Amino acid sequence: MPFADCIGRKAVVLGATLAVALLSGCAGWPFGAATEEPSPPPVPATPLSAPAAPEAVVAPAPAPAPAPPVDAAPPPAPVEPPLPPVDAATRASFDEAVRMLRAGRLPEAERAFKALTARQPALAGVHANLGLLHRKAGRLEESATALQEAVKLSPKQAAYHNQLGITWRALGRFDHARKAYETAIDLDPAHAGALINLAILNDLYLGEPARAVELYTRGAALLPAEAATINKWLAELKSRKADPKLAASAPATGAAAAAPATPAAPPRKEKE
Repeated sequence: MPFADCIGRKAVVLGATLAVALLSGCAGWPFGAATEEPSPPPVPATPLSAPAAPEAVVAPAPAPAPAPPVDAAPPPAPVEPPLPPVDAATRASFDEAVRMLRAGRLPEAERAFKALTARQPALAGVHANLGLLHRKAGRLEESATALQEAVKLSPKQAAYHNQLGITWRALGRFDHARKAYETAIDLDPAHAGALINLAILNDLYLGEPARAVELYTRGAALLPAEAATINKWLAELKSRKADPKLAASAPATGAAAAAPATPAAPPRKEKE
């Protein structure tokens, strides 16, 4: 099976041990181990039989009028670059790095993932895991760099854009975070994590409560087990919108700004 395609008021990050399971695919947090093999070569078309020789005729028929020229259609552009082959040793190394990460052996896991990037630099999931490790260690710029490489290598994976959005939000680059979350949602309209994270961004950092209400509502519908908590966030947001004093206390911009939480509203938590 191929690898590819397998804050209350202050934002905080969920998850203690996270691992992207796919070298160039998708998933939530943690992402478990998987395997990737090269795609099978295309099956060549069955050769056609040679045409039979035409029967002899007394006189040749008049040649048909030439058809008007037709512009040749350009070949379709590839959606993504082809994946490099992944051998058994690379699969085993990746699985071991994931096990280290899940066991909390973060320095060892980081070394293992870095070794994999040297061996197979085009595997997006390895860069994504490094981005998560860097973020967990507080190295946010390094996290952004690694996750940008992951989305460059595998731009169709909504999970990678969502992770990049979390890092951009932590860096205070809210417009970048919004773009990353919106890209994830464009790729996967049912990506609950990106919906909730974009709702939190609009709620706490961008000062766009109406948009936050819409996104919280969509996210709650996809996360029935968390709907009670999300509905408390919604109720707190709506009460803040209705009360000018509460609305004035909400942050407009700034990474350090945070509105005070009401007792009924649990802290916002980004979904990895």
